[in-house]
Amino acid sequence: MDGGGFLSDEYKDDKLIESDEIVIGSRFLTRYERSRIVGARALQVAMGAPILIRVGEEAKDPIKIATIELKARVLPLSVMRRLPDGRYQNIPVRKLLDAEYVEQIPVDFKLDDLEN
Repeated sequence: MDGGGFLSDEYKDDKLIESDEIVIGSRFLTRYERSRIVGARALQVAMGAPILIRVGEEAKDPIKIATIELKARVLPLSVMRRLPDGRYQNIPVRKLLDAEYVEQIPVDFKLDDLEN
């Protein structure tokens, strides 16, 4: 095995889905994934990890800092989504949309457009 910790081709997991697109689940973070990511990052910040973006002097709460970093899409974390048959996909957080902020995006169509 090499010193970088990466698996060589012979050791790769055959259940890992490698794709640039999101194959498992929706393109949104679930509320459970969101809370897990914010909690994990807040713990890292509380334990002295460097903050990845500039925050004001008033932002000293690790949860608030982690939420701001998630919104800015700078977290180097991934979400592992699994299927019942054992296959899974690792999806970088920056590729997933946070539904809380997506709801604020204006919609350009009317309900009448859906009926046609």
